[in-house]
This record gives sequence, C-alpha cells and structure tokens, in this order.
Amino acid sequence: MVENDNILQSCCNIPSDKRLLIFIASICISLIIIIFSCYQLSVMHDCSSENLYVGLITLIIGIWCPHPTVK
Repeated sequence: MVENDNILQSCCNIPSDKRLLIFIASICISLIIIIFSCYQLSVMHDCSSENLYVGLITLIIGIWCPHPTVK
C-alpha cells in the first residue's frame, strides 16, 4: 500500500506521481518569486524596499541549496 500512496488519479483517469507534482509546483512558485524580485530590483528607483527583494531571492536560494552535513 505504500507505493499507492504516492499515486494520484486525475479527473481524466491518468495516474501521476504526487511527489513529482509537489516538486513541479515548488519550482514554479520559486521561479515566480525570483523573477518578480529581480524585476522589482531592476525597475526600482529608490532603495527603500530593496532589502525585501534581495531577502526573498536569498531565501529561495537558501531553500534550494543543499544543507551541509556534519560528520
């Protein structure tokens, strides 16, 4: 039953992997945030909210980078 927990049936009766859909959704959301932040940084004329967009880019990169392992 463990193998069937990761399989989703769509409305068209097409099976898909639940982990793949979560991964694709995570990548899409991350790319949207990075593109939006880069756009905002490129069109900004004042530096008052620059920290917000640089922080968002840094957060997304930090989430996707592998964490160091301690031996």
